Amino acid sequence: RRPRAGPRAHGAMDEDDPRVDELEELARSLQELISQPDRRLGTHVKQDADALSTRALVHCVNAEYLAEADFLECAGALTLEIEATLKDLPAQEQAESRRLQRLKYRQVEGSGGGSYVLEDPHPSASAAAAGEGGVTP
Repeated sequence: RRPRAGPRAHGAMDEDDPRVDELEELARSLQELISQPDRRLGTHVKQDADALSTRALVHCVNAEYLAEADFLECAGALTLEIEATLKDLPAQEQAESRRLQRLKYRQVEGSGGGSYVLEDPHPSASAAAAGEGGVTP
């Protein structure tokens, strides 16, 4: 954290308040979970969780400039969202593992037999509608 430039405004949060530390700890726990190399999480899941934890950490850094009521209101919403994400991660990991198990190598036509691409032989309806084909390794 940055050192304070001057006296705190009346009603602003104290950067040493334990509620700031609680939110920061929760956000860091989410970051640690999604960045573990053995986790099988989809890219969009990791990006969404990273964006959420970053929002919470920025909120903690800016706590000394926020009124206590404003900080607590936003911190409550962020805490609920982080806790829901943490609870949902095992299901997301299972879904990604099932998706990865379905992938098959397919030879790229016209490559002379040396190029392959990973492909889901049964893409979901949303992926098919979006025009997503193979997944490159």
